[in-house]
Amino acid sequence: MRSWLREQADIVRVFSEFDRTMTVFYEDVCAETNDALGAIHRFVGLQPHPVPDDFKTVEHHILGNVMREGTSTIRLDRRWRTDLSTNDREMIERSARRFIDSNPDHQLSRILEHHFEEGAKD
Repeated sequence: MRSWLREQADIVRVFSEFDRTMTVFYEDVCAETNDALGAIHRFVGLQPHPVPDDFKTVEHHILGNVMREGTSTIRLDRRWRTDLSTNDREMIERSARRFIDSNPDHQLSRILEHHFEEGAKD
């Protein structure tokens, strides 16, 4: 977990070197796909282009990607909550909380807090 946190902090640090960045949360893409993607399109200077409800109705080239075989809608997947053991989930949360406590002003801390808030909604 410490290694993952360091890697994520490095990613956030690299992003800070750019004039403009955008944080996109998985839950937002799943809940309001076209709104989230529209914001991304506008951020990069493109006209928003809605995604069809069934994205398989449009040709894609994702050979080798398991998405081509499964569901054809964007939906929230929180199986990790049941697939990970209670001990693993608690260890992850403790590590993340330690990072937040040690780095309260770090952008990664804000991202981690967002995920804790999302988890509390369930």
